[in-house]
Amino acid sequence: MKKIIVLLGLIVACTAPEDKFIYLDLNNNNKELHSPEILFRFDDKYPVSVHIKDSVAYIIQRAAEKLIMVLDIPSKQIVYSLGHSGHASGDVLTPLFVNALNTSCVLLEDGSLKKFLTIEIDSITKQYVLKKYIEYPDLIFPSGETNISENKIVGRRVGSGKMLYIYDRKTQEMIDVDFYPVKQSLMKHDPNYVYAPSIAINEQKNRIIAGMYLFDMFHLYDFNGNRINTFCFSDDCIPSFAYDNLMQNVEACKYGLIRSFVTDNYCYFMRIERDKAIKKQMIIQLNWEGELINVYTVKDEIEGKFYVSEKENKLYTIRHIVESEKDEFYEIVSYKLN
Repeated sequence: MKKIIVLLGLIVACTAPEDKFIYLDLNNNNKELHSPEILFRFDDKYPVSVHIKDSVAYIIQRAAEKLIMVLDIPSKQIVYSLGHSGHASGDVLTPLFVNALNTSCVLLEDGSLKKFLTIEIDSITKQYVLKKYIEYPDLIFPSGETNISENKIVGRRVGSGKMLYIYDRKTQEMIDVDFYPVKQSLMKHDPNYVYAPSIAINEQKNRIIAGMYLFDMFHLYDFNGNRINTFCFSDDCIPSFAYDNLMQNVEACKYGLIRSFVTDNYCYFMRIERDKAIKKQMIIQLNWEGELINVYTVKDEIEGKFYVSEKENKLYTIRHIVESEKDEFYEIVSYKLN
């Protein structure tokens, strides 16, 4: 008989042929988000990420001369643009917001240019500027899904043959964490792609959570790289790769945890459920022991990296709207988390 465990919702241990995972029921505490407040609509821009600080939304876009826009939330107006696209010393190329609990600044990484940057207001000109945060360690290059804490950097080294790394900023030593769960049908493809994680960390609580892009599961680690538990959301949490072609298999993957956001007490993941042409999305709230707190189902099509304000009890994200074959829009919106 399967062992029954109670966390905050119904959790039962489910068994794969070689592994034992903890099942979390997404039907518990499931709330539907609807009727968002529209903060801004773009008809000629492609926003991909949003971060909030002091009633200001910082928005990263693609394919533009300047890649970062500053939106004043109360007035709902774009008030500044920065981040010239290029390879010069003050330029950026592929900026991404970084999960970081140890700083109040808006933190960015640009893996293409080996930069960690902050967005600040210049004390003299009163304009928004990009400033260097820390040196980009050679040992972690090229890196993605980067999280920074006071003493650690955790992320995924592209093409490293490992699922994630834990880098010590003081000793400059690194721990590599192996792929898990190891399945030969998956390992014969490119495991760096198949096992790609979406990462969230909290150094104070000694926890790393790795949600899987192509699996319906996440793993809980400590900062020594020890796997504490693995949690799943469905019976078919491990994809079945039936094709020789990797991309055919990826297209057949039903689920994935593709974005993360962190706060002191919780982490949030965007979970997608691919059902032919329909993409179902949820924001899943977990505590740092992997316990399920809330599930928010979003009926709209949302994209990119999101932000959760626990003070305002709001989800800030990017909504994709297609009104006709010729009319396509992206909106910065906020949903009230009931």
